[in-house]
Amino acid sequence: MARPRKKELDYFAVDVHPSTKMRLIKAEFGLMGYAAVICLLQEIYGGEGYYCYWDEDSALLFANDWEIPFDLLKKVVQRAIERKIFDEGMYQQHGILTSREIQEFYFGAVKKRVVADDRAFLLIEEEKEEEVSAAETEVSADGNAINKTEENKTKEKENKKEEKEENKMASDLPSFSDLSSENILPPTLGEIEEYCHEKGYVFVDKRRFFDHFAERNWQTSKGTPVDWKRRLGDWEAEDQKKFPRESWERVYTKEEEEARVRRAMEDLERRIIEDFADI
Repeated sequence: MARPRKKELDYFAVDVHPSTKMRLIKAEFGLMGYAAVICLLQEIYGGEGYYCYWDEDSALLFANDWEIPFDLLKKVVQRAIERKIFDEGMYQQHGILTSREIQEFYFGAVKKRVVADDRAFLLIEEEKEEEVSAAETEVSADGNAINKTEENKTKEKENKKEEKEENKMASDLPSFSDLSSENILPPTLGEIEEYCHEKGYVFVDKRRFFDHFAERNWQTSKGTPVDWKRRLGDWEAEDQKKFPRESWERVYTKEEEEARVRRAMEDLERRIIEDFADI
């Protein structure tokens, strides 16, 4: 039985100079909006290859998988359709996200490997290619058969080499999860509480902090992602001022006391290192 043909791509290229459409998405929604479109392209190329189904349920799952605010995601997709990053007609008629550019890139990458499953979803015309049997041979003008075996072996080696290079390029691309280490991804309330516990923050109103930035899609007034860990420290300092100084001297839990001691030791170690550095 013939092996099923692989539809998805292992990687796709990202332009080093973003198009005006993508720059406008970033200008309106910040890095989070830009990343959302890139992740949608991952969903397309890594799934059906040249389109993905898009409705309320798939949007909800996508937002949860990538930890993108659901309302923000819906706005980004709608704007991406309006800016023709995705084809509006295909979305309205079939409920899919695709575009001519996506299809041209995809079918150019897979060449003879894949035939479109549903021609109704196509925005481009497939190139007409002759079906050639693997066992077929050519005949020269003098009637001698030319064996294609060696040529096929050479092509197979070239394809394997290209696939290996593609996989290496894919591994070198920065993943969306890498951004989270730089505090770009918005946190959950649980992550905020965990970070406050780790740092010993006791005055900041965690729920108020979460709601405040969630309403702003975790973006600053300039549209850049909020560095929430740094801002959480600022809020802790501000909220601490609201309490009388005598209330600062209170009974700490065992975990809080350990955190205070740990911070004190870290500060002491830092000062010792700085003092010795001046000698």
